[in-house]
Amino acid sequence: MSMSTPAQIPAKPHLDGRAFQTQLASLANTIALKVQREGPKILPRPDFVTVDIFVLLRQALHTYDLFFFLKAVLEGLRPAEPNENHSRVGS
Repeated sequence: MSMSTPAQIPAKPHLDGRAFQTQLASLANTIALKVQREGPKILPRPDFVTVDIFVLLRQALHTYDLFFFLKAVLEGLRPAEPNENHSRVGS
């Protein structure tokens, strides 16, 4: 087994979340609905445990959407880097 040298390891890994954003949001929504539908049969009492987990999952989903929205807004406001050849709309 060979070890990677520091020159071979990228300084900052790049992961484009847009590739799986919709699927991850759909999965979170499915899990939340499953907890709401099947939780009362499986989870212990008191009854509000299921509701709390459902609300927390839905809140996490909305926070996730907010982060992607803010990232898109900030990327739109950020000046283009010198090595990017993107033209700005309206300029």
